[in-house]
Amino acid sequence: MRKRSFILLEILIACSLLALCAAPLMSRPVFLYRSQMKALQNLELERLADLSFAEVKEMLLKNQIPWKKLPTEKKPKAEYPLPAIDLQIPHCEPSPMERKAIFTLQKEKLGIKGDLFLLLDVEIWFGPGDPPPKRKKNAPPRFHYRTIVKKVAVG
Repeated sequence: MRKRSFILLEILIACSLLALCAAPLMSRPVFLYRSQMKALQNLELERLADLSFAEVKEMLLKNQIPWKKLPTEKKPKAEYPLPAIDLQIPHCEPSPMERKAIFTLQKEKLGIKGDLFLLLDVEIWFGPGDPPPKRKKNAPPRFHYRTIVKKVAVG
């Protein structure tokens, strides 16, 4: 008996069946990888926001942010740009992130010794330009903090 060889059509059908069976098996790990990378990016952004807030508190403590740039009752919102920082995720290129601190005055109170106290909401914003008024789906997250600032009366 003579053996019959495979024809090209049979090989194409076998390859397409193999691809149809392999596609669902490959899509799940790819989806999981992408979702883990997104979660890792959000975690790194949260870490950078905590670091940025610590920098802002240090700048306030050292008077590197002038008192005139902080919000007042007349102007309850103020922005302060921060230097760009790299978002570094393993196995990815570092991407520079613009950032700024947005101060919102919550309360202003005069102390017993004439010291002025400000209760500030500090929003750390990553991204170019101004943050949108409402959270958009793909917009970088905003990170909110609260701190008290004291201006000591001289004299």
